[in-house]
Amino acid sequence: MVGTLFPDIRYLGEAKRHDTHINHVTLEAVLNESDPFRAGVLFHSYVDEKREALLVEKGVYDPVRKTIPVHTATFIKLVEDEVLCREKNYSDVIVALISILPGEKQYQISESTLNKWHKLLTLYFISSPSFSLNVITLLNKGVGGISAEELKNWNVHLKPMSQEGILNAWTVDLVKYFEDDFSKHKIALVP
Repeated sequence: MVGTLFPDIRYLGEAKRHDTHINHVTLEAVLNESDPFRAGVLFHSYVDEKREALLVEKGVYDPVRKTIPVHTATFIKLVEDEVLCREKNYSDVIVALISILPGEKQYQISESTLNKWHKLLTLYFISSPSFSLNVITLLNKGVGGISAEELKNWNVHLKPMSQEGILNAWTVDLVKYFEDDFSKHKIALVP
C-alpha cells in the first residue's frame, strides 16, 4: 500500500518525477512483481499514466483551466481525492504509514523527508484534502512549487468542484474505468 503512495513524495522537492515514477508500466508487470512495495510503485505509475491519457482523451483539462489555469493536473488529483475520501474509511492506510519501509529507503531521499511525507499523508487521510488545503492556506505559503495565491484559489474551488460538475462526474467515470480494467484481469477493488 505504501508503495502506491510513495511516488508523489516528489512534491516535497527532494526527488524528481523520473526518480519515483516508471513509464510504460503494464498491469501485468504490476501483477508479476514479487516485492509488494515495488508493485505499489509500479501500480501508481500505471494508474497515473492511464489517468493522464483519459484526462486528455475526455477533454477534462480545458474547462478546469478556466478556473485553475496553473498546476491543473495536481488540482484535479485533489478533487478526485476529495470525492473518494467520502466513500471509504482510511484507517488501514494510516496504520500502514506508521513506519518507513525498507523500499522507501532505497531512494535517495532523506529520512526527515520520508518522515514528513508520512506525517502529511496521515493528516491527509485522517481528514480530507479540503481540510488539509485549508490548513496549508492558513500558512500563507506556497507548497511544492504551487504559490500561496494558487492555493487560495484552489481552496475556494476544491469543495464545490468535488460536489458537482465535470470533476465530480470525471472521478466517478475514472473509478468505473479502473473497475472495468481490473475486472478484465480478475482483480477486485478493495471496498
